[in-house]
Formats: sequence, structure tokens, C-alpha cells
Amino acid sequence: MKILIVGLGYVGTTLFAAIQSKFKNSYIVGLDKSNILINNFKKYSYPTYEINLKKYFRLKNSNKLNFITKFKDKEKFDYVIICVGTPLNQNKEINNSILFKSIKQVKKNLHKNSLLIIRSSVKVGTMELIKKKFFKKNFCSFAYCPERTIEGNAVKEIMKLPQLIGTEDKISKLKANLFFSKLTKKIINFNSYKEPEFVKLMDNYHRDTKFAFANEISIICDKLGINAKNLIQKANYEFKRNNIPFPGPVGGPCLSKDPYILMNSIKKNNLKTKIYSRDTNENFVNLFINKILREIQLKKNNISKISILGITFKGKPDTNDIRNSTAITIINKIKKKFPKIKIYIYDKFVDNNEIKKLNCLPLKKVEDCFTRFDLCIIHGNNNYIKNLNINKISNKMKKNSIIYDIWNNFNLKNINIEKILYKGVGF
Repeated sequence: MKILIVGLGYVGTTLFAAIQSKFKNSYIVGLDKSNILINNFKKYSYPTYEINLKKYFRLKNSNKLNFITKFKDKEKFDYVIICVGTPLNQNKEINNSILFKSIKQVKKNLHKNSLLIIRSSVKVGTMELIKKKFFKKNFCSFAYCPERTIEGNAVKEIMKLPQLIGTEDKISKLKANLFFSKLTKKIINFNSYKEPEFVKLMDNYHRDTKFAFANEISIICDKLGINAKNLIQKANYEFKRNNIPFPGPVGGPCLSKDPYILMNSIKKNNLKTKIYSRDTNENFVNLFINKILREIQLKKNNISKISILGITFKGKPDTNDIRNSTAITIINKIKKKFPKIKIYIYDKFVDNNEIKKLNCLPLKKVEDCFTRFDLCIIHGNNNYIKNLNINKISNKMKKNSIIYDIWNNFNLKNINIEKILYKGVGF
């Protein structure tokens, strides 16, 4: 079996790892336009952080694994899987240019018995548009098979979670089921493309809405002087119908994007609806930022540098992904308002070069975020942050300094509040 994966970002990399560990005798090629990324792959260095990821790429020096930026000939593949990004533009509308360009590029690598699988997040109806735009004749088979894994544990989830498969003919269904049955025992079939396109977006809209509820509670608690985390913790205790999550920043490449893509899907149907979850989650971060900006304004003559602990979009499971992280929003707004303030960052999982690209300065260890700083912003909720001895480590800060913790990671009882102020939203 000859397999081509187009796009070696977080989705493509983890799928490649899962495929090459299960398809023992297959020829697998990874295609990406980034020379840097491809060169890293050849050195067994991968863009996504995931525990034990490297063990899935165990076929070193094998002629069955290839990473390329372009083809030298019209090599044909049995399965072509598109995993490229579909970002939003400034108007919060999906940009399909990378997706369409990728399909146009690999069209020559399909034969009449090939199966083209789209795995990228798309607007409902996109698969039908692709067939009309690029394949006016029944050139090959088609399937929409979205990715629904969590970053940091994606390879295991590919092999464990049910795989959604959307097809519109028996041959495509048979080929798609044959392929994914080697990866997971659980497959859910749809007899259309629209349904799995919708499910993928619905999943992330639901999660965004669930977190938005917690953040709305936190915003209300902030006005009433109530500790939102303690409130939710006690409300949930042995009351299983609740299961309310704790408040916190909601960003990343999926939850900050897919609700908008879902709304893009219904614009032409005259259905009036609003994305309340995005409004709430963005307002939550803005409230947090405004608190920080006010504090800096009050002490602007005394604050020349601040530290940020954790800049990935989430901390459970750990990831090195900062795409659409709310930390980036915080950094940009501080820089815009106070351009002379230097921002220092420590994140256990983010490469220092990525920190430098943000025009910030990397710190060597977690303790450095507190040493001699007047203001420390805690943006992460990773275990390496939660397990800190906050009382001991905060003693490294100057007297009357401030910790702004967007996740409310620590108990106030464990903090020397005579020396520092510990603040956030909803506590």
C-alpha cells in the first residue's frame, strides 16, 4: 500500500506516526512545503510535543519512510490524506486556499483506484465543493474523515477513539473502512460528507460552550467578590449532574476557530444565530488583560520588566503548541500599551527560538519567573506549574509584587500574602 500524507503539522505528524506503526509493509510519504520541517523530520525531530512520540517513528534508515517538499515525478498513491491547516481570515471566515492548493498539487498523484481523504477542519459542504471544483469526472474515491484527537495524546487516541467516515458511494466506504480499521476498532460511518463535517465542528463548539459557561460564572464572581474556583469545586462535589469545568483561557487552533467555521456554514441559509461561547471566552481574557494593564499603569514607573509562566494554549496534556494561544493576545496588548516594558517567558515545552519570535526573552528555569520581578503572569495550568511550592518560590519576588494567575492554580492559604498580591479573574 502506498500512502501520502499532505501537511506535517500537529495533525499530519501524529497520523503519520500512527500509520507507520500499524502499516508494517506500506510505503509512506510525508509532504510539507516547509524545508525546515522536512529537514527536522529527517533528523528525527518532530514539530509536536507528545510523550513517546518518537517510538512510533522507529523505522530509521528505512526506504519505506520519506519526507519531501515536492515531487520530482508523477508518483501514484493508493491513499492520499490531506491534513493541512484551514485558518480564519480577519473577518473570522475560513480560508481554504492552502487546502485547495494542496488538492490541486497532489491531483496528479491519484489513480482511478485511489482514495482521497480530507482530514482538515472544513465548512459544511466543502467536500461537495472540492469534487465540483477539482474532480468534475469520477476520477477517484473520496472520504471525509476528520481528526478529533487531543494534542499531547493524539497517537494513542487515533488508535482508540472512533473514526468518523463520510462517504457517498460503496467503494469509497469500503476503502476508507479498510484503511482506518488498521488503526482503530471503532468506526462510525455516514452516508454523506456533510454529517461528519458538521460533527467535527459541533464537537469543538460544544467544548468551547462548556468552558464559556465556567468563564461567565467567573466573570460574575469577579464582580461579586466570590472565589469562582472554590464555588465550582463545592458545587460539583458528589453532584455528578454538574461536572462544571474550572474557568480559564480558551484558545488553540481548534476551539478558537471551529465555532466560527460552523457559523460560516449556515450563513447562506438565512439562519440567525450567535456564537456566545467565543464572545464569552474572549471577554474573559480581555477582563484579565485589562486588570494587568491597570496594574502596570498604576506602577508604570516601577515596572520595567514582567515575566510570563506558560504560553501554550493548554496544559493538559502537555503540548508545545502556541497557535492561537491567549498568551499571545496578552503579550501583544501589553507591548502595544507599554512598548518599553521587557517581557520574559518560561515554558517547559516551548523552544526558546519560538519565544524570541514573539520579541520576548526566554528564561532558563521556572524559578526565574519570580526572581526579582515585580509582576509575574501565570498563563499555564501544566502540572509542573501546579506542583510548584508557590509560597517558597514567590518569596524570590520583591515586596509588594504581584502574581496574576489566570487559572487560579494555587490556594491563597499557601501564599505569603503579606509580601505579594495574588490575583486573577473570579477570585
